[in-house]
Amino acid sequence: MYSDFQGWQNNQFTSRGEFALTFGNFKVQMTVPADHVIGATGECQNLPAVLTPAQFTRWQQAQTAKEPWK
Repeated sequence: MYSDFQGWQNNQFTSRGEFALTFGNFKVQMTVPADHVIGATGECQNLPAVLTPAQFTRWQQAQTAKEPWK
């Protein structure tokens, strides 16, 4: 985490404390090579633009699926 008053903070989880976790709303854009996979939390706002048509179709089906996809 980067803070304006401490700079970069990279302390690990300490069991009784918590690692850096800045709460708030962030607008994030990432440009990465096509062969990379990105994981994140939050809600993607442009799934049709970042997924292939087959991936987007599977994602839509998963929204109402009763069982895991096989």
